[in-house]
Amino acid sequence: MLSFNNREIVTAVLLAVFAVWALSHKEIRGSVAQALRALAAPQLLLPLLSFAAYVALALFGLTKLGWWTPAIAKDTMFWAFGTGLVLFFKANKAADDPAFFRKTAFDCLKVTVVVQFVFTNYVLPLLAELVLVPFSAFLGILLAVAQTKKVFAPLAKLLSTLFTALTLGLLANSFWLIANQAGDLRKITTYQSLTIGPILTLVSLPAIYLFALLMEYQAQFIRLEIWLRERPDLVKPARFAILRTCLLSLARLRRLVGPFYVELAMAANAKEIRAAVLRASEASVLCHEPAPPCEGITQKTY
Repeated sequence: MLSFNNREIVTAVLLAVFAVWALSHKEIRGSVAQALRALAAPQLLLPLLSFAAYVALALFGLTKLGWWTPAIAKDTMFWAFGTGLVLFFKANKAADDPAFFRKTAFDCLKVTVVVQFVFTNYVLPLLAELVLVPFSAFLGILLAVAQTKKVFAPLAKLLSTLFTALTLGLLANSFWLIANQAGDLRKITTYQSLTIGPILTLVSLPAIYLFALLMEYQAQFIRLEIWLRERPDLVKPARFAILRTCLLSLARLRRLVGPFYVELAMAANAKEIRAAVLRASEASVLCHEPAPPCEGITQKTY
């Protein structure tokens, strides 16, 4: 059964009020409709549903292992609509950042995971949260605006100090509540709630890697068709050469940039294409140089 704390209730109410206000404007309604139509496009919807099915399968496995129960359904829902969606939509960036998966995995092991859990699960009374949440949001907006120009630097410093003091005060209150509710630390549900987010993030990384790999292959194949548009008979051998050489390696695919396309366009036959792919994919230094400009493509296409 879902059970929401005071901070979550207040946040939900404020978001609902904001949503009603936003949707009362015709321009915003039009933008929302466009976003929903884009989300419903098969190119995006099918991968998203595939990712959801993958996460559901992971939860089924955790249930069989006894680590997931309906008691942590709320934490699972927050992960799915927060971290899970962010991970999914970052898949296209994973192909460009060799350290993406390592950094994401490391973030799951940081102490901040525990701090965030404490901060969001041990909260103030409802009336206090009704004041705290809007004030924190307003303070955050002011800080973001103040950091945009140097002339606001003194104000930004003051707001940053105030924001830090507020955060430390809330953490102190949370740890005080923990000390007075020490029985929670002996409940297995507490540790399930704490770890479900990091576990799902780690389990999702293989799926995100696969999505990134597929998108990188798609980008490479689009480039092939453009660079070999005058030699369409070589497109299929080039695709096969890339698939056979790179397989499941994003690192190899990332090396097929820059001078590789010039060499590819100059290839006379399939044998020379295979040699060019092999040389580029086995380069010892990862080349971040963009592909030379050509008509019809200027950057990665996803």
